[in-house]
Amino acid sequence: MKVLLSLLLLLSAAGTASAWWVDADHTFGDGGLRKDSASFFFKPGARWVTGLNAGYYSDDGVYTENIWTLRLPVMLNLKAGLITLKPFFYPERGASDSSAWGAKAGMMLPVTDEGPDGYTHLTFSAAAARQKTLPAVGARENLSAYALEAQIEKNYYDQFFFLAHASGFLADGPSATGLPAPSLDHSDLAFFGAFAPVTAEPQWAAGMQFARNMEPDYDSHVYAGFSRISFKSAAQASSAIFGMRLKLWETSSIDLGYNLYKPDGSGSRNRYKILYQVFFQ
Repeated sequence: MKVLLSLLLLLSAAGTASAWWVDADHTFGDGGLRKDSASFFFKPGARWVTGLNAGYYSDDGVYTENIWTLRLPVMLNLKAGLITLKPFFYPERGASDSSAWGAKAGMMLPVTDEGPDGYTHLTFSAAAARQKTLPAVGARENLSAYALEAQIEKNYYDQFFFLAHASGFLADGPSATGLPAPSLDHSDLAFFGAFAPVTAEPQWAAGMQFARNMEPDYDSHVYAGFSRISFKSAAQASSAIFGMRLKLWETSSIDLGYNLYKPDGSGSRNRYKILYQVFFQ
C-alpha cells in the first residue's frame, strides 16, 4: 500500500536494528506496460532515512523505449512529525527525447494519539517539476507542473487503517497531453492510486484507501483503494487497487497488488505489481 501508510509501516519494520534495506518493484499489464525499479535505503542516524531509487517504464504504444528515472528520497522523523523530501530526475536519452526534473516535499503532523486505540495523522505536501520536450512541430517546449496534496490517515488499534487523499495541479505552458511522449510521471508529484505512469496532464485526484492487519502476528495486511483522476485534455478515469503484503521471514516481505484502471468512455486496463523487500542489519 502506497503513500503514508506504507512509509510508516516501512519505518516500523526497519526499526533501530536494521541499518539498511532494499526492495525491487515490478509492474506489468495491458498494452505491454512494464515498469521496474530498485531502491536502496539506509539509516545514517536514529531519525534519518535516505536512499536511492532507480527505474524505468515502457509500453508497446508511445513509449516503446525505456523512460529512465532517478529519485533520492530523504525522511526525517521528528517529535513534531515526519518530514519527507524526494528530488527526481528523468534524463534525456537523445536530441528528440524529453527530460524532466523536480522535487516533492511533505510533512506529516500527528493530530491525535490515543495510545493502543490508534492515532490520526495529517499530511501536507507540495511538488514542482520542469519538463523539456518537443512538440509535434516546432521548437522544444519547456513545461512547468505544480501540485498540492493533503492526506488524512486514521488508525484503529494498529489493525485498521483508513486514508483519504486529495491533490490539485497547476501547469505553466502548453498541455503535455498534446506533446509526443512526455516523460514526466505525475505520480512523482502526488498520489493517484494507479500502478502505471500518469504522463497526461492532471487537474485533480482524490480517493480513499483501507488496510487491515492480519493475524497471528499482524505483520501482514490486506488493502484496497479507489480514486478518481481528472485530466486537462483527456477523459476522467477511475482506479481501483487490491492487494496484500505478506511477511515471508523476519527480514523480508512481498507485496502483491492488482490495479483496475478505467478511463471514462473506454475499456478497462489491468495492471499487476510485485514488490519484494529485504532488510539487513
